[in-house]
Amino acid sequence: MKNYVWRIFMLPFFMMASTLIVAQKAFVRTGQNIRISEPVAGNTYMAAAEAFIDSGIAGDLMGVVGSVQINARIRKDILLAGGKINLNAETGEDVRILGGDILISKFIKGDLLIAGGKVLITDEAIIGGEVIVAGGDVTIGGTINGDLHIVGGKVQLQGRVIGNLSTHSGKLYLQGSVDGSSKIVAQSLTIGSEARFGQEVRYWTNEGKVEFGTSLSSNATAIYDNNLRPAYANVNWEKGIKAALMTFMILRILSGILLVGMLIALFSRFFAARAGLARKYAGRSFARGLTLLLALPVLSVLALVTVVGIPLGIIGFSAFTVFALSAGAVTAIVVAYEWAQMKNMSPASGKIFLIALGVFILLRLVGLIPVIGNLANFILAAVALGHIFRHYSQEGPVPTPKSAQEDGDLV
Repeated sequence: MKNYVWRIFMLPFFMMASTLIVAQKAFVRTGQNIRISEPVAGNTYMAAAEAFIDSGIAGDLMGVVGSVQINARIRKDILLAGGKINLNAETGEDVRILGGDILISKFIKGDLLIAGGKVLITDEAIIGGEVIVAGGDVTIGGTINGDLHIVGGKVQLQGRVIGNLSTHSGKLYLQGSVDGSSKIVAQSLTIGSEARFGQEVRYWTNEGKVEFGTSLSSNATAIYDNNLRPAYANVNWEKGIKAALMTFMILRILSGILLVGMLIALFSRFFAARAGLARKYAGRSFARGLTLLLALPVLSVLALVTVVGIPLGIIGFSAFTVFALSAGAVTAIVVAYEWAQMKNMSPASGKIFLIALGVFILLRLVGLIPVIGNLANFILAAVALGHIFRHYSQEGPVPTPKSAQEDGDLV
């Protein structure tokens, strides 16, 4: 189970790394709201607040979204992170999702890995491979041809599991069937009238033994195994803290990636018009950015010590928080446009988004280096923010894109 959870938490890193390869065949879409209404021959990468997939995609679908509705077939893998994800279409290979509210209602040929707050696999869903779910409120219907592994708070199993079942949950309600063997660890366990177990069931609950009634087949037995109790009772705080920190880092990276896509979509003309100036006036930009990053919190503190200045202090701290949270994304975008200007790339090209993602991930990795890494990130952020504030009112010519297409070109 540890390997499964680790794979789920590593999903965003695999997704980000995948966006940096095979760029020439990638369909990139970014923006506030996007809709794919025509067939896509290759892979699709997207970053948006809201997305609708209404036409088939021949390759992989990968992205970071606020919400997404998938209504057309995806022939290969799906790797998504977002708030609300509704998969209402067939998938040709594996599906890996990290989200808040997740709905699966169609056929998935390969494996399914989910980490989410609320997870619903409907009665119409058919999963061809293994299913791994980590969630707060989990309801599983349909048919699962492989093994099912669940870690959840409140879990309802209403469908059929042809493989084996392994679950570690708070409240578990079983109304479906398991053809293989079952290992159950739960705070409480309820066996419904339609539950069926085809092979041995080993279980432990905080409430003690449970009556299985007619749910056991002629070849099945239910064994209350007290050896399973440590898996529930013993809390490893060190691992819990590490998992929490890793989750925080992942969410921070995901939010940063979404911010990169949003800023490029909304302010691409601004960044493109000023490409090259960050390198030319790096010293001046650094001085301006350093003043901003250091002076703003100091002035905010001074304002807070006076009754009259309290509102200004609150505004100053709020502004500083916004700058601090967006510094990584802004730095990545500025570097991407500087690189594009050096290489004479079209500023409207979807490659800008891929370059910015690569820089953003690289900055996060560099930040893991003690002292030197953080110092390098601080200097680059100061240059980028200073560059923005030095030129925010400058009217510069916007480079003419090599293609008449808008952001989201096939690159």
